[in-house]
Amino acid sequence: MKVEIFNDNKNHYHIYGEGIHELQSYNSIVARISSKTCDPVIVLGRYWDYSRTTLRFVYKFLEQFTDINFGERKDKKKYINELISKNIIHYDENME
Repeated sequence: MKVEIFNDNKNHYHIYGEGIHELQSYNSIVARISSKTCDPVIVLGRYWDYSRTTLRFVYKFLEQFTDINFGERKDKKKYINELISKNIIHYDENME
């Protein structure tokens, strides 16, 4: 696995290797994308919406490593919740 600062923010890290991309915010993994299969599996942890800053980086992370495009949406958080309810994005309360 490799670790790099995500988007020039010293508190957010991109951890990746062998078909896995994770976004760490401070000490918590907030998003994981596994592309080991044909369809990537996107999982958000319980702290994905912890703060406005974390949300901003989750949006950028999802746009960079998935087909999700938020464009000019003003309801990005609501849109993510819709994707969770449709099981397009998975939610794992135990992911840290």
